[in-house]
Amino acid sequence: MNPALIENWQTIPDYLKELSTLVCALFDDNGRLIDANRAFFQIARITPVRLDPWQVAHCLSNPAFAQLCDAAASGNLVYQGILNIGPRDGTAHSLHGTVYRHGPRLWLVAAP
Repeated sequence: MNPALIENWQTIPDYLKELSTLVCALFDDNGRLIDANRAFFQIARITPVRLDPWQVAHCLSNPAFAQLCDAAASGNLVYQGILNIGPRDGTAHSLHGTVYRHGPRLWLVAAP
């Protein structure tokens, strides 16, 4: 995905919301989920009503959410490679993805 495309996004665009083959999520620096698509919710095995004030940083296990926040961005690219995403019970899915920074937000885009 071209990083320039995400510069003005405040939420996940509607055309990406229903996808189950591409994981998209938008986080703030505190690990709170701002928005996500169907694929993220399926892999993380969470629903908006089950979130503890939308805190989902624990769903990113490798690299950890704190590592992504601390990474020095080259342009707005923070990370590219294997991402382990999953629920707190330790069952994670390994996906190939990219994390971009735009101001105080992190955009995650990944595919199996």
